[in-house]
Amino acid sequence: MSLWLHTNGKYILNSDNQVEQVRGAVFRPNWLEQDIQVAKQDLDEVSRLGIGVIRVETSASTWQNPMTYQQRISWFHEFLNHAKLLGIRVFAGVHGGDIADLDVLVNPDSYVPLWNFMAQEYKNDDALVGLGYWNEPALWYWKNPDGYTKEQIQTMYYNLSYKVASSLRQINPNLLILVGGDGDGLVGLSQTIPFGNVVYVFNQHYTYAQQWEWYDLFHQGRIEEGRQSLLNFLKTQGCLRLQNVPFINMEWGFIPDRDLYWQLVAQAMFEVMEGNNIGWM
Repeated sequence: MSLWLHTNGKYILNSDNQVEQVRGAVFRPNWLEQDIQVAKQDLDEVSRLGIGVIRVETSASTWQNPMTYQQRISWFHEFLNHAKLLGIRVFAGVHGGDIADLDVLVNPDSYVPLWNFMAQEYKNDDALVGLGYWNEPALWYWKNPDGYTKEQIQTMYYNLSYKVASSLRQINPNLLILVGGDGDGLVGLSQTIPFGNVVYVFNQHYTYAQQWEWYDLFHQGRIEEGRQSLLNFLKTQGCLRLQNVPFINMEWGFIPDRDLYWQLVAQAMFEVMEGNNIGWM
């Protein structure tokens, strides 16, 4: 069976048109710079744990300077081949500070070739099922926009997302295109991209969320109230404002097995995600 995924409304489906609830793990940004044998051993462990999807983050410099980083690019092919043997799907993206936040919004055409290269290089590797072009984009400019209004920043980010999605679809229509949001659980767009195979992703960081009511309730041990407050946040300010599109929470930002309190918070957050068809990693 092919590993490709596709979307239908708020659902992510496999090649047999069955709903896939995304439950995955994250490989941190420096994974591509280590020995490929270590990375493959990590994949073996992921497979042993029964995890079928992983997120791997890379640096923009790798794809902007492919001649310099040929070894990394070759390793990624080998990595994807091993993932396919194990039946593991891979989401890849750009992570880290080597994309200039405001510049990518002001000059999107200068960055699209970076993501085009990734899509073209690995378009025959069906273990690479999704491409996220920006982790936690410059949405903080909404609060301090350097002369731009929030509405202008939103429009610029929408235009960037539209350009990237349009371009990637032409190179590989099978790819899921992951439109990034920030670490507060916000998806970043006030309207959806009018294409299929677009997934809206965000990072619902518990440790970044001190300003939200649901964080205070969880922190006070009021787990059920926190659960309801988190759900209300997602519906009014977070991802669930967008209708009939799929979502994935790409980062949690806490260690759920630290003690009983953390386990209760994690369980409550998992239940909110799964109960609303939100994938998680």
